Amino acid sequence: MSRRITAVLVGLMLFVGSASAQAGATPDAAPGAAETDPTAPVYLALGDSLAIGVGASDPDLTAYVPLLYGVLQASLPDGSGLQLVNLGENGGTTSTLVENQLPVALSLIERHNGDDDHANDVEVITIDIGGNDAFRPLGDVCATGLSDPCVQSVQEVFATLSENLLLTLGQLRTAAPDATIVIMTYFNSLVACDQSAIAPAAELVLEGAPDGSLPGMNDIIRQVAAGTNVLVAEAYGVVGAEDLVGGEDCLHPNDAGYQAIADEFAAVIAGSSTATPVAALTPSARW
Repeated sequence: MSRRITAVLVGLMLFVGSASAQAGATPDAAPGAAETDPTAPVYLALGDSLAIGVGASDPDLTAYVPLLYGVLQASLPDGSGLQLVNLGENGGTTSTLVENQLPVALSLIERHNGDDDHANDVEVITIDIGGNDAFRPLGDVCATGLSDPCVQSVQEVFATLSENLLLTLGQLRTAAPDATIVIMTYFNSLVACDQSAIAPAAELVLEGAPDGSLPGMNDIIRQVAAGTNVLVAEAYGVVGAEDLVGGEDCLHPNDAGYQAIADEFAAVIAGSSTATPVAALTPSARW
């Protein structure tokens, strides 16, 4: 095993082990059927605890999903017709998304996009998923060192991540070929918490080897998104230490962090190459 790959795997071991306590909660109950007005368009959010706003002062107002929803509402001609359906689950993984959220999402898309009325379509879909795939299963198996089971588990987790993302994004794109679908990359959440000493190791996990010989989790997200015609909101690099809850929480943004994520999603949806503050976006006839 090369020294570079060993360093990445050691970094992953430290990263997921430190975060497992915060990420180990059992996911909330699977979302039920999404009740919507069948005549109105929909913004559909999928994801983990970030989608439901853990760490925000008011998850219903200051997390990235409601912030982005406000921007999208403002872009509609009537100013109020867009509906929000948030299927995010605390502790969600790519596997639980496939099992719990994806069937509900596809059913909702079929109801709204399967008729001849395009005014009621699911217009925008946002996704944040993948962090918990690494945190929980690798924390235990890699806790005692860089063993063969640890290395094997790293490879299996990344393979499962790729497979589930391909299934999820592929089915969403097939079901809603005209929708704007955006998935986010993950930021380094260790830089402000009690485990900040190993934040450099987290960089290797997220972005992989500098020479590209070993991809990171964000590389997988980007590659699968490119192959399924899905846009990427680069939360990596826009959420800094001041944008995180910090302390014992090694995972979640504060209000400023959620604002930065909302800005990035809004910029991608608007077709901008750089993030524009949500408040500065000019409403348009459509996204």
